[in-house]
Amino acid sequence: MFLASFILIFLSEFADKTQLLLLALSQRFPLRSILFGMGISSFFLNLLSISAAAWLCSCIPLSGIQCIGAILFLLFGFHSLKPVSPQKKRERSLRFAWLSVAIAFFIAELGDKTQLSAIALAAQSNEKAAVFCGSFLGLFTSNSFVLTIGKALLTHVSDSFLRLFAAFVFFGYGSWMLFQLFIPSQLQIVLYCLFLFTAAYGYYIWQTNRIKTKD
Repeated sequence: MFLASFILIFLSEFADKTQLLLLALSQRFPLRSILFGMGISSFFLNLLSISAAAWLCSCIPLSGIQCIGAILFLLFGFHSLKPVSPQKKRERSLRFAWLSVAIAFFIAELGDKTQLSAIALAAQSNEKAAVFCGSFLGLFTSNSFVLTIGKALLTHVSDSFLRLFAAFVFFGYGSWMLFQLFIPSQLQIVLYCLFLFTAAYGYYIWQTNRIKTKD
């Protein structure tokens, strides 16, 4: 059951939107913080999937978690647009970077097909420990593999493109979560996109001028 759980979760996580999220986070935080935060989050996600999925759904409304997650990802999008001078980049404190990664990863994966697969496996088997270990390692290994390869490839891309890529992923993911909760009309989607683009562009210009003034 361990091997079956590992293979199923490993394959189901490939090309998942969460991996784009991790690649975006990797542009702000070091790889060790990403891996540690992802590992902590994966552990608790699978623990919930195996032993407390029913309790989680009854005590914590998924819509509330998704709303908080959408706001969090939109804020991450604005943060990604903020230019960072090389000196500040070296001096920046990242003590709690892993916590930001863990929270973002947890919210992104909660209720995702990977977690539902782990719940289904646990329901069909009495070997809960084997399912937990296989699911945890499958989730962690799949994301680590894609993250390592993706980060190596992105080192050849300019810093400004990486910031835009990260912001695009965060804005897209946060907006998608909001649209799942509050189904908008076509006009509302257009107005929302125009507002978000204007706010993001204004924030980017403001931060750029602010850094130039300081330098």
